[in-house]
Amino acid sequence: MHWIIPALVAPFINASVNFVDKYLISARVKNHWAMPVYSAIVNFLLGTAVWIFYGFPLLGTRDSIFALASGFLLALATAIYFFLLFREDTSKIVFLFALTPVLVLAMASFLFGQEITPVQYLGFFLVMAAVLSVSWNKAADGVMPILAIALAMLMDLLMACSTILIDQAIGASSFLKVLNYQGWGMGLGGLVIYLLIPKIRQAVRDNMKAVRGRVFGLVFINESFTVFYEWIYFFAYSIGPVALVSVVGGTQAFYGILLGALLTMVFPNIFSENVSRAGLAKKIAAAFVLVVGLYLIYI
Repeated sequence: MHWIIPALVAPFINASVNFVDKYLISARVKNHWAMPVYSAIVNFLLGTAVWIFYGFPLLGTRDSIFALASGFLLALATAIYFFLLFREDTSKIVFLFALTPVLVLAMASFLFGQEITPVQYLGFFLVMAAVLSVSWNKAADGVMPILAIALAMLMDLLMACSTILIDQAIGASSFLKVLNYQGWGMGLGGLVIYLLIPKIRQAVRDNMKAVRGRVFGLVFINESFTVFYEWIYFFAYSIGPVALVSVVGGTQAFYGILLGALLTMVFPNIFSENVSRAGLAKKIAAAFVLVVGLYLIYI
């Protein structure tokens, strides 16, 4: 199989997962604050299932800590993700995810001493400009633009730290062996969030009374596709050039625009993306700038 196939399929799956999440918190889950806990529970169960299926593999102390910490940080990022997703267009959130690989490279440069060239700095600027041009808007639901963007940056930073930690663990083991530890880390993060945030505890209790098993099943399937997306990405990196796979990952922004427009036209009572000619033109132009920025960073 050519590397371009999984490199294109992975961002499509991830963008699709984002829109299913939007559907869940808009039409199925009574209180969206409970979603980070549901996501943590599902990832804990998936991690345990993988661990059992592959014969109870164990990692060394160092890799175990890295993988568990990666999952814990990912759980925190997921809580911010659902908060933003409830208030913003899904296509905007898809754009925000493009900052994660940029932050990964910047942090890797800081931690491991990798030099960043002037061309890469230009790429950083273009990616940031593309994301901000799509994300910046007037206040909505009491969330000021500065606060929303600050939360988005924190989400991307947590995801970048999670990625670096899991990459360090995978460097000494296989992806499947590490996957269950990351799932357990997400379970731990979900538990901490549940215990420390009263609003989330109340949301879980409210949803337990109102949400049916079918919804939990859909959450489980959607989170399973998230794991599948990660596996496909790792597969693409294993058979293709890392730089080009990273650049092709930028197509997720185009998938977000396309899916957002189609779903808004078919299900306008659930999705309300900006499908005006000017709005779509702005997003498409930003997506092209985003891909160019990623190209300058990774090539």
